[in-house]
Amino acid sequence: MVEKKVPAARVGAARLSGAMRAGALSALEECGDALAIYRRVLEKRAPGLTTTVRTHCYRMEVGNTNHPAFEMATEESNFEKLKQDSQWLEQLLNSAKESLVLEGNLGILIDEVEKKLATRAEEAELLARARGLLDKFHQMRRNVAKEREERAKEDRLCKAELLRLRNEKERLGVLSGRESEYVDAWLDSRQEQRSLEAEITRHRLTEGLRLCEARESNERLVTRELSAFIRLSIEENEKAAATWTERKSAETKQYEREIYKLREEIERKRSALEELRREYCSRRDFIDSCLAEQEAERRRAELEEHRRCRAIEIQAWWRGVMVRRKLGPYRPEEKRRKRPKK
Repeated sequence: MVEKKVPAARVGAARLSGAMRAGALSALEECGDALAIYRRVLEKRAPGLTTTVRTHCYRMEVGNTNHPAFEMATEESNFEKLKQDSQWLEQLLNSAKESLVLEGNLGILIDEVEKKLATRAEEAELLARARGLLDKFHQMRRNVAKEREERAKEDRLCKAELLRLRNEKERLGVLSGRESEYVDAWLDSRQEQRSLEAEITRHRLTEGLRLCEARESNERLVTRELSAFIRLSIEENEKAAATWTERKSAETKQYEREIYKLREEIERKRSALEELRREYCSRRDFIDSCLAEQEAERRRAELEEHRRCRAIEIQAWWRGVMVRRKLGPYRPEEKRRKRPKK
């Protein structure tokens, strides 16, 4: 909490003059009269709350600020505060009068007002903190109530789930007995079915073995025939390979002669291409020089045109100045005659 610094009492306050002292004293008298009227009005109000109502207000729930008894207690506390403030103000006025009469200044009144302002700032800060704590308390109460509701809801759900699990357990016990009987009968029938399948499989495998033996004998015969055919094919392929080898060597020599001729032709064309490249470079340099000369001529012409246009503008401006100021040939005749001769 930040402490509020209360200004120190004004020691040796300046004394007021006689007229100012009389005016201040009359103002204090008027304030005292108005305060007396205000206190009489407060005393004429209805009597305060009974002890039972006050006790009920203090015992009722903190968050229920809309209760009528709470509103009545709040109103009563406000009136008590107003009475205390009026008494304090009366004492302050009396002290100020005495200080004005005896010392001739209002130092006590000024010091008391500054102390009261500092106390009011501290009270406002404490009130703000109390309101914040009250809001936190209400929030915590709401959270606790919400948690209680959630826990009650969870308890109901858990009880319902437990009852469901018990019923499910009983149902599963009945089903397991029936399923065990069904499984035993199913296993017996499955065993008989597998024995029949094994007999059928044995018969099928026996027939397959017989067929495989017949197929193997046929494959041996086919293999002998294929071996004889392959040997004949190999001999024919060897003869064809020798023929193709001789043909390859002859065609290789012919292709080498043709490649030699093509290389000579490529060399001739390369030399011609090199000659054309040199001619292109020389002509390109000539064209670049011509273009540079044309560009220089164009820039020179533009510069001459620019100078001519600027000269025309300057001459036009000068003629305009001579016409506006009536100089030179544009000078009036009467001024020319009046001009003295040197």
